[in-house]
Amino acid sequence: MKGITTYRAGKGAESLTTLISVSLLLLIAGIAGALAMAGRNETQRLRESLEMTLVMADSVSDAQAAQLAAMLRQKPYVAAVKASTRDEALAAWQKATGEDLKAVYGVNPLSPEITLSLRAEYASPQQMQTLAGALEQLPEVEGVAMPQTEFVEGMNRTLTRIIWGLAALCAGLVAISMVLINNMVHLGIYSRRFAIRTMQLVGATDAFVRRPFIRRHALTGLVAGVIASLLLVALTAGAGSMTGIDMSRLLPPADLALLAVALMAAGVLICTAAAWYATRRHLRAATDTLFA
Repeated sequence: MKGITTYRAGKGAESLTTLISVSLLLLIAGIAGALAMAGRNETQRLRESLEMTLVMADSVSDAQAAQLAAMLRQKPYVAAVKASTRDEALAAWQKATGEDLKAVYGVNPLSPEITLSLRAEYASPQQMQTLAGALEQLPEVEGVAMPQTEFVEGMNRTLTRIIWGLAALCAGLVAISMVLINNMVHLGIYSRRFAIRTMQLVGATDAFVRRPFIRRHALTGLVAGVIASLLLVALTAGAGSMTGIDMSRLLPPADLALLAVALMAAGVLICTAAAWYATRRHLRAATDTLFA
């Protein structure tokens, strides 16, 4: 009885150690993945915050500008559009410069304006230049004001480097996690090598011997993925509370849910593959290597 109790305690300790280790490794990989997702989302937000301003010709009325804005809203490259009347353009000018143009000229000299925010995939300098040229051909448009091309190019280069760096970090952590998880699972199965050989001696097939190990470690990987996902959600909420950043903007619930599913799937796949490989190795091992 004492030997059985000691065996069960050792088996439980080994399972708990594997569970904790896999959970922490998946959490580290999840943090890297969350940073990559947040970087991607912030990149998209910054690109879509760039605005192109269409200045209407003097002959264009506020109603015509509103019609053109409604037409542009249907274009695939437009994320958001806002039409400003002559009076709104004058108020914005006065607020920005403090100068009352109507008092100076006796009339409102400004034309209606349309402000476009482009979708992230159309926010490169080359595409913006192409779109600006096409929009300037519209009869209602007198000119197109764009953000500084140098600013756009520099922002795109910086954000692209950040995203690739985070992706490389995530890939490296996942590779390290796979190696470490494989080693931990291998050590756990190594401690039961005599039980495996005993089952072989009484006629058990390789599939029969392998099945309980794969099932147990697949469950361990799933539970570890759930734990890592819960810890990641808690860390995200804590980071938002401490910094005051709206984390739902950087990591929407849909992205967190996708990351949680990926962590659980990764835990199951990695632990299952490690268990299969480790049992296969011991099933093919010679008897004299059991004491090595």
